Amino acid sequence: MDQHKSSARMILQESEIFWKCDPVLLDKALRHLLSNAAKFSPDDTEVRVIIARDTSQLSIRVKDSGPGIPDNLQEKIFQPFWQQDTSDTREQQGIGLGLTISRQAIRKMGGELSSEACGGAGAEFLITLPACPSQ
Repeated sequence: MDQHKSSARMILQESEIFWKCDPVLLDKALRHLLSNAAKFSPDDTEVRVIIARDTSQLSIRVKDSGPGIPDNLQEKIFQPFWQQDTSDTREQQGIGLGLTISRQAIRKMGGELSSEACGGAGAEFLITLPACPSQ
C-alpha cells in the first residue's frame, strides 16, 4: 500500500454484495482511509477491510495496527486541516484533509463515516451506507 510496508486484507460477509452508491465517491473515501491506515501502521502489519451487510445498511470497517486515536479526539480528527502532531518535524506528513474529504464523500451518498474507539493500539473507521436490494 503506497510506499508503506503494510498489506491489506479484505474480509467479506458474502461472496458478492450489491448496493447503490457513487463508486467514485466510495473509491475516494476508501483510498484516503487505506492510505492513512498504511501510513500510521508499523511495517509488516496488516490493514483489514471488513465488509458486511444487513437489511438496513452496508458496513465497511477499516482497521489498522497504528498508535490509535485517543477517545477525546474521535470527532476532532474530521475537522479540516486538523493534525494531532503540528510540529514541523512530525513523522507523518499531510495537510489534514483526507478524513474531512472522506466524510463528505460518504455523506453525499446518505451514509456516515465515523471513528470507532479501539481502547488501545490501532484505529478503526466505519463507513455505513444505506443498503439496497440485490440486483
